Order: sequence, then C-alpha cells, then structure tokens
Amino acid sequence: MPRHQGPAPRRQADFPPVLAIGLQVAVPLHILEQRTWPAERRQAAAAEAASFVGSHGDDLQFGGRLCAATFNALAAGLALLATAPGGVTFAGEHWCTAPHAGCPRLPAPDRPSGHRTQEVQP
Repeated sequence: MPRHQGPAPRRQADFPPVLAIGLQVAVPLHILEQRTWPAERRQAAAAEAASFVGSHGDDLQFGGRLCAATFNALAAGLALLATAPGGVTFAGEHWCTAPHAGCPRLPAPDRPSGHRTQEVQP
C-alpha cells in the first residue's frame, strides 16, 4: 500500500487569476527591494511574512480587512524564497534569482512555443 505523501500540489487553476497576476508584478518588485538585504534581515522578514500569512490567509482568501497587507506579506515571502536554491513555484508561477536544474527559465526542447516564464535579475 503506497504511503500518503500529503496533499497534492495546487494547480494554477486552483488560484484566482487576479492573485497570480498581482504576484507576477509584486514578487519581482520585492526581489529588487530585498536584493541588498543582509542574511539576518532576510531571515527576520521571512519569519514575519510566514507568520502574517499564516495568521491572516483567510483575509486574502475571502477579502477581509487585512487582504492587501496579507497579499503584500505573501509576495514578500515568495520573493525571499526566490533566492533559495531552486527558487519557488506558487500559483503556477516560478521565481528564482539564479538558473538551476529544472528551472523553467532555461530553454528546453520540449517546452511549447509561447511558454512564458518569470525572469528576474537581482
């Protein structure tokens, strides 16, 4: 009997289009802002973003009074994750600050023409 590996990864279709579009703009801006931060500041910002999104994700999902602040925390957290080896993929989008194995930014012979990737230079 196969072991349960946790929930299946969320597909792009599982997220509201406006969230993905907003993140396509906001995450690269956060990457640019954070690119000169020292490691200690990045670590503190990551903990703060994770805590905020974890506490107020329902506002983002259902439009509560902290929706905008939660969106901003999510974008900041994703930008911080983009600097990790392999970057981060969320809501069908991929952000990374350096090419890596399996990176959608790298050319692939089997990638369909017109495939769009998010490219951010720190």
